[in-house]
Amino acid sequence: MSEPDASLLRNDSRFYTAAFGRYLQLPASLDPRIEALANAIVVNAHARNRYDEAKAIEAHLQTEFGYSLQMRAGGPDPLADFLFHVKTGHCEILFNCHDGDVANSRYRRAGREWFSPG
Repeated sequence: MSEPDASLLRNDSRFYTAAFGRYLQLPASLDPRIEALANAIVVNAHARNRYDEAKAIEAHLQTEFGYSLQMRAGGPDPLADFLFHVKTGHCEILFNCHDGDVANSRYRRAGREWFSPG
């Protein structure tokens, strides 16, 4: 399966249908700093479409955060702890950042539920 051309993705401005509703939801308890972070990343990258927003968030996560086999983030909100304090995490944390709450808070692309390791 080949990846779609970036120019095609940049020009996609279709509205999401109601069928996508469950993928566009965020947890009510989402730390408001997460949405603020996503917005700041997108604004600083001068992103003008959903594709460039997603690429900006992806680039930020790849350059500003590290991967670890150890679970370092914790507390009542491990995602916020990772993003604002620890900045190193394992696959569940990074997955949530890239494909879930961080990206979704900005452009409502692919919400995922938080899940704990184990």
